[in-house]
Amino acid sequence: MSLHKQKHLNEYYYIPTLYFVEGLPYAIVTMVSTIWFKDINISLTEIGIATTILYLPWTLKFIWAPIVDFYDTKKKWILKQQLILTILFLLLATTSLFFNSYIAFSVILLIIALASATQDIAIDGYYLEVLSSKQQAYFVGFRNTAYKIAWIFATGFLVFMAGNFEKYFSKNVSWAITLIIVSLSIMTAYLFHTMTLPNIIAKPKTKEKFTFYTLKKFIYVFLNYFNQSKIIAITLFILLYRLGESLLLKMASPFLLDLKINGGLNIPLTSLGLIYGTYGMLALLFGGILGGYLISKLGLKKLLFPFALFQNLLILSYYYLSTVKPGINIITILNALEQFAYGLGTSAYTIFLLQTVNSKFKSSHYAIATALMAFGVFIPQLFSGYLATGLGYSNYFILCAILSIPGLITIFFLPIKEINNGLS
Repeated sequence: MSLHKQKHLNEYYYIPTLYFVEGLPYAIVTMVSTIWFKDINISLTEIGIATTILYLPWTLKFIWAPIVDFYDTKKKWILKQQLILTILFLLLATTSLFFNSYIAFSVILLIIALASATQDIAIDGYYLEVLSSKQQAYFVGFRNTAYKIAWIFATGFLVFMAGNFEKYFSKNVSWAITLIIVSLSIMTAYLFHTMTLPNIIAKPKTKEKFTFYTLKKFIYVFLNYFNQSKIIAITLFILLYRLGESLLLKMASPFLLDLKINGGLNIPLTSLGLIYGTYGMLALLFGGILGGYLISKLGLKKLLFPFALFQNLLILSYYYLSTVKPGINIITILNALEQFAYGLGTSAYTIFLLQTVNSKFKSSHYAIATALMAFGVFIPQLFSGYLATGLGYSNYFILCAILSIPGLITIFFLPIKEINNGLS
């Protein structure tokens, strides 16, 4: 068997599972925590601040990304973080049994976020090393879909199970059981990846002490990213692209769960899980894979703006929900349509981010790109609770739609590279 064939033998297996286990802790920390805190009656303002602070590690991960690049193999980094995450979720479950403090939960979730962000650096670097540029474009639909399936698993299945557990147990016990399921899921992924991830992706890095030379390398890698053509347009695009959608995402679940007297839809926890975990998942699968496939065939230049426009227009569906307050069937259909549009838009966005990476510094540069994206999300979401409380849900969703426009405008100034059809 040739080295190349051996290298790519299991990519259909380990690429999706890697991105599932990358997306799962992210979804728990940034989205399920919002549902959890709402379920235990934390205010919108406190939810907005606490859960946004938890986003910080993804914003700052570029700082320690060079360590992942310079020391040890990506496989070892991945496996170590998955083992750490398994233990941390067990700790969070145990804490939920004995405490009812969202501050205590937030502290552990912040540590989980640090481990998860480090895992992200390693997995993204692994993806860039194991696949050619053409294959990266092809598999972007698979990786994004697997990543979002983790979101659906978390916000759909796990939330549904938490709601059902509450029929028999207290809220604290119900969420503890749910978090144990998360821990077992990550442990399963750890065992699977121990057996399936190839050992030939990269040579082990030489272990060296932090020296002035190492610091110079870090600064060089960082500055190298911002030395590319049209970097101002690239930076503005990355910062602004998800602005409206990220604000929507932060308050979507509280809106669906909130009482109608507060402007919400008062959907039961179990129904919220079903809406995200059934039709939403199928629509996401179709949108994510279709987006990656169409871009690999037609090119990013033709599809980035249409996909982005379609994704952002669907923000207005939440304004419709907040004003009309339709039945569960309409809510489910609009959620599925939003998931489909998100799959298309995220495929295009991810492929562009990959184009901004220098092949010499894959993990570090991709970490910088995603950190910029995270920073663009962090500041607005920090004030999301204040905005939703002060404006009311309907006006808040209109604001989300308006704030999506600047990101669309920046697309016309980007240096978009074309991708040759087919796979290597």
